[in-house]
Amino acid sequence: MNLAATARRTLPTLAVAAPTAMTLQADEAARIRATLARVDIFRDLPREAIEDLSRRVRLRRVLGGATVFQQDDAGDALYIILAGRVKIVMTGGRGREVTLAVLRPTEIFGELALFDGSARSAAAVAIDPTTVLALTQSDLTGHLTAHPRTAMRLLGELSRRLRRANEAIAELALLDVHERLVRRLVKLARDDAEERPDGFVIRRKPTQSDLASMVGACRETVSRAVNQLVRRGLLENCGRSMVVKHEVFRMASASSLPL
Repeated sequence: MNLAATARRTLPTLAVAAPTAMTLQADEAARIRATLARVDIFRDLPREAIEDLSRRVRLRRVLGGATVFQQDDAGDALYIILAGRVKIVMTGGRGREVTLAVLRPTEIFGELALFDGSARSAAAVAIDPTTVLALTQSDLTGHLTAHPRTAMRLLGELSRRLRRANEAIAELALLDVHERLVRRLVKLARDDAEERPDGFVIRRKPTQSDLASMVGACRETVSRAVNQLVRRGLLENCGRSMVVKHEVFRMASASSLPL
């Protein structure tokens, strides 16, 4: 008799337990708390404030290319990005789009309409499959009543948004398309923060239509400006990514406006 084969037949089979629904919920709740604690306006808040927020937010998943909300929708919640990217887009009367911001995990959006009762001034569109946390107006009010320190942090964020809006107005008024493009490329590269010896990498290369929307110009004009930078060796296309060379950063720093 083959003793090894007999032993294999008689050994009990050990079952590997699958994660339970309760375990998955606990993991998700921990991820939500960790994300909230990294959001600028919630950072350094007491633990009980983060716990209160985590109980109030609702998880929402959005397909890439789908809208979180439309321009002119009623403002009923603010959103925090848990995963993915969202662009904030304003559309004019002729259908022309301007991208106001590209947002990443831990950034918030949609808060302005909660305070003045107006409709959404811009649309929010998921660039990738995205997961957001929604905090309704009533839940935000309840949280601010219980934790007034958050209100001061929120005021600071609104001040920063106003400052960035003023900077965008100044760029449109004082800089040409080439200068605005250089500044936008630098900001995108800084957001990804992946440095190489010769420059910084934008991991997901924006299309020329995307760049045109970001700098407030037509695609053809931006295409010529991008091609000029490539020919001068200041930009390098690497498949789905793009390398912004250090000289582009120096050009942006030499601008008449602070970067």
